[in-house]
Amino acid sequence: MNIEFKLSGGRILRLAGILLSGILLATAFPPVEEWLAAWLALVPLILVVRSVSPGRAFYWGWGCGTLFWLITLSWLWRLGVTGCPIAVAVLAWLALSLCLGLFRGGFAATAAWAFEVLAARSRDDDHIPFHRTLPLIVILPVLWVGFEYLRGIIATGFPWNGLGISQYRNLPVLQLAEWGGVSAVSAVLVAVNTGIALMFARVGGVYMGRRSVRVQLELMIVILLMVSVLFHGQRRKMALDRMSRTDNRALRVAAIQPNIPQLKKWPEQFAQDIYAVLERRMDCVATGSVDLVVWPETAVPGYLPHDGEVDTFVRQLAREKKVALLVGAMEVGGQYPVPGDADPQPWDWILHNSTFLYGPEGEIVESYRKQHLVPFGEYLPLDEHWRWVRRLEPLGFSCQAGTTGTVFRVDVPGGGSIPFSSLICFEDVFAGVARRMVRNGARMLVNQTNDAWFDGSAAPVQHMSHCVFRCVENRVPAVRAANTGVTCFIDRTGQIDEPTRESVKRRRWTEDQVKTDVVYVPLDEMPHTFYTRFGDWPFAIPSAAMALLAGVMAWRSTKGKIKVKD
Repeated sequence: MNIEFKLSGGRILRLAGILLSGILLATAFPPVEEWLAAWLALVPLILVVRSVSPGRAFYWGWGCGTLFWLITLSWLWRLGVTGCPIAVAVLAWLALSLCLGLFRGGFAATAAWAFEVLAARSRDDDHIPFHRTLPLIVILPVLWVGFEYLRGIIATGFPWNGLGISQYRNLPVLQLAEWGGVSAVSAVLVAVNTGIALMFARVGGVYMGRRSVRVQLELMIVILLMVSVLFHGQRRKMALDRMSRTDNRALRVAAIQPNIPQLKKWPEQFAQDIYAVLERRMDCVATGSVDLVVWPETAVPGYLPHDGEVDTFVRQLAREKKVALLVGAMEVGGQYPVPGDADPQPWDWILHNSTFLYGPEGEIVESYRKQHLVPFGEYLPLDEHWRWVRRLEPLGFSCQAGTTGTVFRVDVPGGGSIPFSSLICFEDVFAGVARRMVRNGARMLVNQTNDAWFDGSAAPVQHMSHCVFRCVENRVPAVRAANTGVTCFIDRTGQIDEPTRESVKRRRWTEDQVKTDVVYVPLDEMPHTFYTRFGDWPFAIPSAAMALLAGVMAWRSTKGKIKVKD
């Protein structure tokens, strides 16, 4: 394999295109949030891969993807202040960006192979007939969705910032998620980008002295697609708005945001300060004014329910306010075997990242253990088997995943109860976890999180944007309670409450410490959406299979002949 790197005019143009594509795509996500950029960001990348072989396209795509992730994951640097040495945080940022960029490289290589197979590359004919280019409007979205899905499942998965997530504020387009999740929205974006790129390629051919083009058929098709999606989404949102106060039950909820800095979360000398903050926040909740109060992930500085001081504190507050109280806390679930006569150390305890529902009388009604843990944060591979591995845990202890979802129930005035489930921390990034909760009977989702690890960065808003999709996919509302970050209410259409929208614009979301609202929850007999019933099986999973097959074919087509001279 011989790879030459010569800086020619064509290579400079390709480099400019890749840089433009990566930067444009990053601007579609927080903190810039220029979601319109996503409708054009892939055009330079598609034009580049159209002009090169699959082997070379892989490297161009890898570079584009790496640049995108370096920008959008720059908040990982904050771990150097809140959780680990700065050198480790920077290394993690670089390594993760390079690894995630590989999936973009896979898309670029398979897209170039598709252009090659269809004889639709820039070097083939002066005038490429439409029957060669039109299939690309379907093929490229399928390839993109396939590699996005693979990124979301390989090595426990990292479905963060899928292309469709950029549209979390674009409510008409967002409604498509009830049919195919984030993948459906991503596919529409890629289709539009492909149509525009093919249009530019044809117009470029005219200016290069090739045949004139009478009609831009690819562009007309994607415009029709856009109009159809916007029309359907707007009608669907209006229909759901009409239903919100008639076919739903009202639940009065208060979400508490303590704003405890990460460095003060665990040291014992700050425990009383945390109790005092929580008491002050609860004083803002009038007795009898709400049905449910939600505290964030690991809100208390001890372990529930075994820590008597913490348990008594929570019980008293629930009884005083006569309200159901959902509390995020660490839970002791046992102890790993200790060799010989050695004394147990912190890393020998089996801990769970849990949430507990306390009733108005102060009793524990139900609990839930987080199922999808953060790798290299809450656990290390093989830490349950090797004591020395547990000692390397960044948090100083090892967490163990829960095995079942929990559907809590909270009583409402007038009789009856409302079922809901909690998604702890970044569990709301995984569509499958929320989908299982709704299939089990939940009609409202609660995300309890602690984004203090990344204070002062775009991470909290990026995190919140994923929860919007969980609401639309399953047509249920959500409540988010963050220690620091974005505490908000999201309805079934993906609409975020207005105060939060304004605070996000001003990047001052830590000002609100207690948020109360009436959440309209669908009835227990609510019909499931298409996505809730079938998940990713109809579209994303077949796309992943096709992407893998195309990847193998692209690799075989370039095996042993990657020689760059252009």
